[in-house]
Amino acid sequence: MYREISIFLMISFVLFSCSIPFFQNVILIFTKKIGDSLSNNNLGFTIELLIIQASLFIALQVIMLINKFIENKLTPKFLFYINKTIKEKLTKIKLNLIDDSEIHNKIMTVQQFLPQLGLPLLKSLVSLFQSVLAVLGMIYVLKNINVLVIILLILLSIMNLFITHIFNKLQLHIFNETSENIRLRDYFSRIFFDRDLISESRIFNLHGFFTTKWTELFWKVEIPNKRLNNQRSVLIHSIQIFINLIQLLMFILFLNTTSNSAISIGSFMLLTQAIIQIQGQANEFVAAASQIHQILIYLPSYFSLLSLPEEDVEKGVLFNGLNQNIKIENLSFKYKNASNFTLKKLNFTISKGESVAIVGRNGSGKTTLVKCMLGLYDDLKEGTVKYDDISCNEISKVSFRKNVAVLFQNFGKYPLTFEQNIRMGDVSKNNNNLDYSRSLNLSNAVSIIDTLPDGSATFISTEFNQGVELSGGQWQKTALARMYYKDADIIFLDEPTSAIDPLAENEIYKQFFEVSKGKTSIILTHRLGLCKLVDKIIVLDDGEIKEIGTHDELLENGLLYKDMYLAQSEWYTKESGSKFISTF
Repeated sequence: MYREISIFLMISFVLFSCSIPFFQNVILIFTKKIGDSLSNNNLGFTIELLIIQASLFIALQVIMLINKFIENKLTPKFLFYINKTIKEKLTKIKLNLIDDSEIHNKIMTVQQFLPQLGLPLLKSLVSLFQSVLAVLGMIYVLKNINVLVIILLILLSIMNLFITHIFNKLQLHIFNETSENIRLRDYFSRIFFDRDLISESRIFNLHGFFTTKWTELFWKVEIPNKRLNNQRSVLIHSIQIFINLIQLLMFILFLNTTSNSAISIGSFMLLTQAIIQIQGQANEFVAAASQIHQILIYLPSYFSLLSLPEEDVEKGVLFNGLNQNIKIENLSFKYKNASNFTLKKLNFTISKGESVAIVGRNGSGKTTLVKCMLGLYDDLKEGTVKYDDISCNEISKVSFRKNVAVLFQNFGKYPLTFEQNIRMGDVSKNNNNLDYSRSLNLSNAVSIIDTLPDGSATFISTEFNQGVELSGGQWQKTALARMYYKDADIIFLDEPTSAIDPLAENEIYKQFFEVSKGKTSIILTHRLGLCKLVDKIIVLDDGEIKEIGTHDELLENGLLYKDMYLAQSEWYTKESGSKFISTF
C-alpha cells in the first residue's frame, strides 16, 4: 500500500496549492488596511489588523508545511512508479531494438528527464494555475493603476515564455545531436574508475590518450550548451531589466494620477508589495510554463519508448523440452543499418541429445546464430529456427526459456553473495539445496567457497558490503554453476572455460559430457581439442556454413577446420594420448 499513489493525497495537494494565492492576496489587502490605520493613528485597530494578518500568515505557513509533507510522500511514489514502468518495459522490448544505437539514444534521453515526470509535472501544472490565480487577484487589487502598464507587464511575461519555448527546443536539438558524444564521454570517464581497466591503462600508459579523448568529447558536448546558456542568460536578464524599468514607469504613472490627492500609506504599501509579487508570480508562471513545455518536448520520447514492440512471452505453443530436433532452415540475419548480412542462408539440424560445437573465426557469426536460436533475435530476414518442427516465434517464450540454459561469454557478475549468484540460474526453485550442491560439484566451484571469508554467504564485489573479488576463472566456474543449477533440457555455452586452467577445464568437460547425456548441448568454442568430444561440428566463416561433420571426418575431408586445428596443434610438440585435450 505504501507504494501506491493515493488519489486523495493528489487532490489534497492540488487544493492546498490553489489555496496559497488566496491567502497571499488576503494578506496583501490587510497590508493596505494596516497602512491606512497607521496614517489615522488608530493604534488599537492597527494591532488587531496585525494580529489577523499574522494569523493568516501562520495559517499560510501551516498549509504550505502540510503541502510539503504531501509532496514528500507523493514524490517517491511517483518516481517509483515511473521508474518501475520503464524498467518493466526494458525487460520486454525486443532485444534487437535495444541493440539499435538510435533506440539506445532514446532510452538515454528518457533516463535523463525521467525525474521531471510524475509529481514535478503535477507541481508545474499547479504552480501555473497558482500564478494565474495570484496575478488575477493582484490585477484586481491594482485595478486603479494604468491598465496599459499591467498589460505591458503581462506581455513581457508572455515574451519571456516564448523565448523560453525557443530555448527549450534548441536544448532538445542539442541533446539529440550530442547524445552519442555524451555516451562516449561517459564511457571514457568510467574507464578511470574501472578496476578491470586501470591496470591495462597504466601498463600501456593510456591515461593521457583517454584523457585527451574525454576532453575532446567533454567540450564537444559542453560548448553548444554553454553558448545556448549564455544567449538565454542575456535575453532573460535583459527582460528582467526591462521589467524593472516598467515598474519604475508604474510608480511614476501612479504618482501622476494621484498628484492632486493625498496618497495613503496603505495604498503605497499595497502598490509596492503588489508590484514585487506580481513580478514574482509572473516569473513563477514563466518557470512553470517553461518546465511544462520542456517536459512536453521530451514526453514523446517517453511514450515512443513505451510503444516499442514487446516480446509476447506468454503467447504460443507450450514447450516442455526437445523431443526430436532443432532445425535451422535457410536462416539469414542482418543488423539494422548494416550493409552486409551477418548470417547467410544457414541450414542444419541438431537432433535431441546431440552435442554440437560451433567453431569459426572471430566475427564469423557464432554468437548471433545462438541469439537467433534462443529467440532473442526474432526479426529474421529469411528462414526459420524450428524446435520439433515448430517455429521458435510460435513457441511460448516463457515455457521455452524454462527449458533452456545459457552461459554467454559476457555473463553476469552480480553484486550479490556467492550463493545468490548461483541460485539466480533459477530463482523459482526456492533455494533447492540438492541442485545447489550438484551445480557446485559439476562446475568445480565447490573449492571456491573455502577461499571466501564468509563461505557461500560472502558478498562477491569489492564495491559493496566489504565483499571480495573473484578471479576470472573463479567467476567462470560460478557462472557454470549458475547454468547447471537450472538443469535445463537444452544448453548453450559460449566459450565456457576460456579463463579456466587446463587441468580444471579437462575435469569440467569430463563432468559436462557425462551429465549432459540425453540433453542437447551447443558449444561455441575456439578450443578445437574439445571438438573431439562432440557429436557434430559446424564450421562458420563470414556468416556461412563451410563444413559440417565429426572431428575425424573434417580432419580427413575438411579444409577450414583442418587448417584451424593444425594451426593450433603447431603450438604443441606432442599431442596427448588422452581423449580429453583442452589445450587447443
